[in-house]
Amino acid sequence: MSVLDWLFIGLLSSGFVSILVLLFVSTRLFSIKLTLNMLNRKRPKTKQKRRWLKKKKYRLQKQKRFFLRWLLLLAIFGIVTICGALYARYYQSTNLTAEDSNMIVQSYFVTEEVNTNLKDIESGGSIDKIQPKLRDVSSLLVSYGNRNLAQGMSEEGTSLLIRYKAMMKELGTNIYALSSEDLANAQLVSDYQKDLEKLTRSRKKVFDYFKINELALKQKK
Repeated sequence: MSVLDWLFIGLLSSGFVSILVLLFVSTRLFSIKLTLNMLNRKRPKTKQKRRWLKKKKYRLQKQKRFFLRWLLLLAIFGIVTICGALYARYYQSTNLTAEDSNMIVQSYFVTEEVNTNLKDIESGGSIDKIQPKLRDVSSLLVSYGNRNLAQGMSEEGTSLLIRYKAMMKELGTNIYALSSEDLANAQLVSDYQKDLEKLTRSRKKVFDYFKINELALKQKK
């Protein structure tokens, strides 16, 4: 499990424990209040009984203040830990892990390299020189497409990434299998560039959802 998973479990467990203790303190406080109300209704006739009653009420008032402080502290602690757990889960569902983020960033550079190679072929570049490079980068696309995603992301985020990875794997597999004769076919190369454009649109949706700065990546090229 990731750090966020452990953080979520730890905070949520702490929150539930604090709620259980809070219930116990509330019960004890309620019992003290009932006892005080009962004592307040008593009217002892002797001085000794009045002294005893006064001491008893003083002890109960002291306990009441003690439990009230604990009630407040436990309530604050419970709210903070449960809210922290919920935020940790929310953050996990809307943000990428370091591994997934690295995969997406690297796939950006790889797909751009694939695009460059295909354009070089269209421009009349040497297929014999470009094909080995094209196979190298297309095999990376297949590798990225085969990677497992981290658990805990939102359904929408997971769906976008699964689609993006599937398209990467399919495109990488198909391009890797292209022969020199295939690459000499201008129509076929154009068709793969259209597939690459579809992959780029899918990537754009991933970037928008996870707030990845594409402009910053372009500046690193």
